[in-house]
Amino acid sequence: MSYRNPFLSSEARAVLAGYPTVPTERKRLIADFIHALKDTSFWAKVDALYLLAAPDQASALINWKTPGTHDLVASGGLTFTPDREAKGNGTSGMLEASGYNPSAGGKLMTLNDAVLGCYTRTAASYDGTTSRLDVYSGTGRLQRRSDVSNFVSARANDGVNITVSVASQTGHFSINRTASTARALYKDGASIASDAQVSTTLSNELTLFSTGTGNWSDAGLSLAYAGAAIPAAEVEQVNAILTQYLRSIGAA
Repeated sequence: MSYRNPFLSSEARAVLAGYPTVPTERKRLIADFIHALKDTSFWAKVDALYLLAAPDQASALINWKTPGTHDLVASGGLTFTPDREAKGNGTSGMLEASGYNPSAGGKLMTLNDAVLGCYTRTAASYDGTTSRLDVYSGTGRLQRRSDVSNFVSARANDGVNITVSVASQTGHFSINRTASTARALYKDGASIASDAQVSTTLSNELTLFSTGTGNWSDAGLSLAYAGAAIPAAEVEQVNAILTQYLRSIGAA
């Protein structure tokens, strides 16, 4: 990041209001990060953005897009490592975006225009008895498959998994739905699968690490987000901005 604007934007000030006392350079880093995202369509398109790699647990729960609205609520067993990740325990830990229900209307995520994304710093364990879900939104998901150890699966307002074998379970993953018959799965800014699966039902929640009893993840996430689809032409640029921020604080 290199904007070096001496004035913090209203968005940066809103985020920092929920942070503990931080050095000036971190304030500038956050301001530059948001500025860079606003230079793409990402900031305007997401309903929620969580930087789980934060100085403390309270800061990790803030929705950067609109602090105080759809902030995360923690329950069960979770581990927060400062400036690195929030990690599920695989048995009870979860985070829920308070009040986030796109199916009720009024959200940027719609039936045929949706994105879910996360940066996985620590991969979920392979376990053939549980779903090991990392990011879930009712009919949308980014998932470490339970039946095949090196698979990642995703849905975007539909009921059918798009499943890909990947060499590494860590990095930036996102599932984009750009039309009623168009969805694509990305890893680190590159498309790894796409198809014409029809959208059927709009998501009605957003949780991290769990869909409910019996479906738990012990992954470690450094960020997560949800909202309207990111244009394919911007996915690589958005990936670069997100990962550069994480690298700057040591989370990637």
